[in-house]
Amino acid sequence: MKKFFLVGILIAVLPLPILAQMITNGPDISCMQTAVKKRDQNFIKNFNDYNKAITTALKKRSDMEVAAWKYDNSSLRQQAIQIARREFDGMYALASNQFNISRQATNNTFNVEQQICQMKGMSSSSRSSSIR
Repeated sequence: MKKFFLVGILIAVLPLPILAQMITNGPDISCMQTAVKKRDQNFIKNFNDYNKAITTALKKRSDMEVAAWKYDNSSLRQQAIQIARREFDGMYALASNQFNISRQATNNTFNVEQQICQMKGMSSSSRSSSIR
């Protein structure tokens, strides 16, 4: 039982110097600047794509509803308007889904790049501390 306790303490204590170094040194600054810039450019692109898809959906719905008013029969006109609105709803849902997927992918990529920058910060500080 004492052996397991001792092994557990060793496993818990060994990473402490690495964690302390990560906290004191922080990430590589230029790496983080690049990662933030890349993340924000991707967010802007994602939002522009979403905005374009919604604008296209609105224009299509508008065109379809205007065309529906050519029918003298109110029942046919209502059917055409309902079809236009259903198509819009589908296009809106697809655009929203794609936006959420791309937003999550951008966040995931940024999180990975942030970890890489943290490791670069650790390795560059260990090199500079060994030079002194």
